[in-house]
Amino acid sequence: APSFEFPKVVQGQVIEHTFVLRNGGSAPLRIQGVTLTPPLTLSRVPAQIGPDEEVGLQVKLDTSKVLGFFNGEIEVQLNDPQQPTVTFSVAGSVIPLVEFSPMAALFVAGTRGTGGQGSIEIINHDREPLRILKLEHPAERFALKLDTLEDGSCYLLTLTMKPDGPGGKAADTILVHTSSPARPVLKVSANTNLRERVYTFPDVVDLGSIRLADLKADRARLAQT
Repeated sequence: APSFEFPKVVQGQVIEHTFVLRNGGSAPLRIQGVTLTPPLTLSRVPAQIGPDEEVGLQVKLDTSKVLGFFNGEIEVQLNDPQQPTVTFSVAGSVIPLVEFSPMAALFVAGTRGTGGQGSIEIINHDREPLRILKLEHPAERFALKLDTLEDGSCYLLTLTMKPDGPGGKAADTILVHTSSPARPVLKVSANTNLRERVYTFPDVVDLGSIRLADLKADRARLAQT
């Protein structure tokens, strides 16, 4: 088969697959070059394939620097004028060792006196159980609560804004200290906005740049409320 789709794997695993290239002609087939999508690598291949012979193309994918859906190609250049190139494809999903759902960020808005709340899940894909040892964050704007959905595998992190905390927008970082040697500290972005009971929206209006010469030439056209 010219394509290979690997099952969902955890980041850091090495994927290996062998494609078969066969010469069905009566003359030797020369391999003139090979190009690959990084970080795919290919073991050594022979310079040519004899008539009615085949070779295995051993492809390796180190997922240490891959995250999300990967779609790579191996293009083999040949001396065959009828088929100068043969393309193989490798595809599949790579998930992090520890995953945040829906993302490693919280966006919470609230009003003075009532506050606001938002949650994300922390999902462990490692074979070893994950323990949350400590949560580190600024305390003046919000409080955090950690609930265990599945011991060692899944946790719910909830941010609750303080209704009497500092007003306005803020971007803070939550540090989640874990028992994982590979991911001892996880970072979550906390984006909060505590509005006053009376507020403007938007709080800024950008009118762009106006040349002084244009303003003097036509004050009425450029007037804005």
